[in-house]
Amino acid sequence: MSGLFREEAIRRYLDRGGRGEVARLTPGWTGATFWLVVAAAVTGLLFLHFATVDEVASGPAVLHGSRVEAFLPGAYASRLRPGLPVVVRFDGEREAVRASIESVEPRVLSPEEARSRLGVASGDRAIDGACLVVAARVPEGIEGRRGRAEVAVATRRLGEALFH
Repeated sequence: MSGLFREEAIRRYLDRGGRGEVARLTPGWTGATFWLVVAAAVTGLLFLHFATVDEVASGPAVLHGSRVEAFLPGAYASRLRPGLPVVVRFDGEREAVRASIESVEPRVLSPEEARSRLGVASGDRAIDGACLVVAARVPEGIEGRRGRAEVAVATRRLGEALFH
């Protein structure tokens, strides 16, 4: 062995006509990983396109006999109408009560009017802004019982909801 390179290596180099070979520095698993990443990205894009989410109007609710009044944000006034499903979760109950909106009051209440009608103190944060009152018929319960009502007012694609 003389010099920097082994004689066997010099002979192989000369047998190939003096041309070298490109070193393969990439491990074999990187090709499979690339396609795995591409498949995950395509799956994610398909999910964003086809999955849907509900836009929900929610607010405090109070029970009066067999009628529940829900104080929903006034911004949803144009989307709330009789017949839409409403889900009410009364405080302390595990099960939600499902019903349909029977009526929507035509006038949007100021926060003070809504707090007064709900029976909470004027500084209470249960109502932050203008409200629209919707009513639904539910099984009779304890008068004045409070909870939270939710109404799905729109359904959008997940990608649209996240990026618009």
